[in-house]
Amino acid sequence: MQSLRGNIKLKLIPLVFYSCDEDNYTCSFYTWQSILKCINHMHKLDENFWSLLNVKKAFIPKLIALLRSHANQNLNSQNVEIVYPALAPLISKLSSVFNENINEKLNFYKDVFSKLNDAFSKENASVSRPKSAFASNRTLVLDAILECSAFVLIELADQNEAQEFIDLIVSNYVRLVYDFI
Repeated sequence: MQSLRGNIKLKLIPLVFYSCDEDNYTCSFYTWQSILKCINHMHKLDENFWSLLNVKKAFIPKLIALLRSHANQNLNSQNVEIVYPALAPLISKLSSVFNENINEKLNFYKDVFSKLNDAFSKENASVSRPKSAFASNRTLVLDAILECSAFVLIELADQNEAQEFIDLIVSNYVRLVYDFI
């Protein structure tokens, strides 16, 4: 039984995580629910959970591509409702992949925040959507930005190398919230 569970884990976890950029609503819903379940129970699955994935070369580029496609108006309200609330928990667990290299971690955070900011800006500029969907999407993207910002600020607070990035987050997203209100 243990061997069967190990084989399933070795195949299922990469399948779930590498499908993060799925744009079909039904598939996206189940994929992101599975991603959240995996990261919430990663301590039960394996001590070295991220070793089951090629995180830096396969998963992160797919995640960034997903966020980029959303910023290019490929975002429907259903995918926004699924993906954006899951970003902060995912990023909080994913940050451990970069523990040995602060520059890689900062570059990853810069990519994520850049794409989130682009998505929020595009949502802000969109006038073709119904008002309720527009406001809802904008709020979900802003919530994701703020939750990710809070995590990153707490995580990087004691890192001198990250001070410039911390200042950038604070100045950009305090202004963003002020403009939103």
